[in-house]
Amino acid sequence: CTPIFEGDNLVVTGVLIEARSIEDSGEGICFNVFCYNVQPNIKIDYHTGDHQLIMQD
Repeated sequence: CTPIFEGDNLVVTGVLIEARSIEDSGEGICFNVFCYNVQPNIKIDYHTGDHQLIMQD
């Protein structure tokens, strides 16, 4: 996994996950996925690290 930061943010925007199977040169497993650092009902200030719960109706 590789954490990805934007600019001088203190909190990662997300992580890059890459995998490839060795035995068959990637035939069985080969992927490159970006997972965003988000969570439902949570507002994240990636620059400062502050966060808050967002109430839903």
